[in-house]
Amino acid sequence: MAPPHLLGPPDIHKRPPSPSSDPFTDLITECFNGPPLRKIPPTRMIRTENNSATYLSSGNPCLDFFFQVVPDTPLHTLTGLLKSAWAHDPLKALKLVCHLRGVRGTGKSDKEGFYTAALWLHGHHPKTLSLNIGPITGFGYFKDLPEILNRILNGADVREIQRRQNPHRGRRSICKISRRFRKRRRLEDWVEEEDKAETVVTLKEKKASATKRATERYARDPDYRFLYNLVCDFFAASLVADIERLKSGKLCEIGLAAKWCPSLDSFYDRSTLLCEGIATRVFPRESAPDSF
Repeated sequence: MAPPHLLGPPDIHKRPPSPSSDPFTDLITECFNGPPLRKIPPTRMIRTENNSATYLSSGNPCLDFFFQVVPDTPLHTLTGLLKSAWAHDPLKALKLVCHLRGVRGTGKSDKEGFYTAALWLHGHHPKTLSLNIGPITGFGYFKDLPEILNRILNGADVREIQRRQNPHRGRRSICKISRRFRKRRRLEDWVEEEDKAETVVTLKEKKASATKRATERYARDPDYRFLYNLVCDFFAASLVADIERLKSGKLCEIGLAAKWCPSLDSFYDRSTLLCEGIATRVFPRESAPDSF
């Protein structure tokens, strides 16, 4: 005889329905039961000028460039931040470079930082710099164009060298000079006529050296030649357009090209020979064949 069985009611033998799948719950379960996540290294902390704690990096190179580049930022620091920002997002990095120079409330108005960044662009992305000379005059000044050419030719620290050699240049006297001192100074000037003659010779040699440097760089460096030609084209086109506005009486529409265009034998003309390049475009040979 078979042993007795206790079966119970039929309801207890039915399988419970399978629970409906929830993507959010499934993802939590998968992450919880999966391999451990990569440990994020702690961000280094530094101290600001006011001795306040801050992060060394935000984790976004473009954001670091925006916040950390301020006036008097060392050259190597700025170029390092720009290199990282460019690798992260080139377009945004280019906009941040433009924001450095922005005047009239459009940016930081940090011209030294902008010139440093512009030289980095010329060295690593020369076409990008050359093809943006028009916008540069929009958020900056026309004079930024010859200054960039000057620094490419003579080095990024050319202005600092000039300031060290002549610290009082461009600065007004802070006190009046007595009449006795002025007389003594004139007497010293008469005594130093020979030294002045030697100085004139030195200046002529410097001018010849700068001219040679500009012509040789133009001949051997295609990137510099491309930038130089575009700068000359831009100045010439702006001057021709302003001349037409002047002839038609539209005086309020005249731009600032004539103000910032280098004068003949000026500093920028001696160092970059811009006047020659601009003049040959404003007054081409076919416009006045009898003058050539």
